[in-house]
Amino acid sequence: MNNLSNKDNVLKKGSWIVSDDGFSKWTGFIVAISYALEEYTVNFVRKVRNGSGKTFFVNDTMLVDFEDAELLEKETMDGCVRQLIDMALDKNDKEWFLQLHSMLPESKEVSL
Repeated sequence: MNNLSNKDNVLKKGSWIVSDDGFSKWTGFIVAISYALEEYTVNFVRKVRNGSGKTFFVNDTMLVDFEDAELLEKETMDGCVRQLIDMALDKNDKEWFLQLHSMLPESKEVSL
């Protein structure tokens, strides 16, 4: 099934998506789009704990077929961005923190 006609108006560079290929479910944001190959390049970042309890970050860029991606709901996206902000703070990555912070809805009560 070709979802290009539905996706090209909704999913754009920077859109947050959920990808479910039947084996795994991932959340990330689109960094590039190939209409010729009908796939997105998506950046997935997640916090992982190994068997010894040590926490580390996995930052993967993967290709996702148009048919395996759906737009992340607004409420879920805000939560994901907040988790990524926590990761950016843990890594002391100011540039990533500022980029993620700019994705949050503006608040009149709190500012940087």
